[in-house]
Amino acid sequence: MPKCLATSLAVVVLSACTVEVDQSTNGQAPCSAETYELIEKHIKISDAEGHGPDLGSSEWMSAVERRLGVDEDVSAPHEGTQAWCAYVIDRQQRAAASLRRQLCGKN
Repeated sequence: MPKCLATSLAVVVLSACTVEVDQSTNGQAPCSAETYELIEKHIKISDAEGHGPDLGSSEWMSAVERRLGVDEDVSAPHEGTQAWCAYVIDRQQRAAASLRRQLCGKN
């Protein structure tokens, strides 16, 4: 009986930690919740108290694009797809590398 209760409690706790993922990806493979969390960790759309759009929502993806300055890029992959996540991660890494070069005085 205690083992069943512990298992049920673990399921409830894990369910509370799931991320709602926007499923409108036009038939393309969607990003994983883990990838959205990685993007959020580096781009920080929500504040320290967790205020902001829901992770993985259309509003959140638009905020990510605005933060990266690519919201007008018509060549960007469809939001929410694995290609979009790869694109966002690449843009974030490029921006970080550029900032490091600027701060360290290296070209």
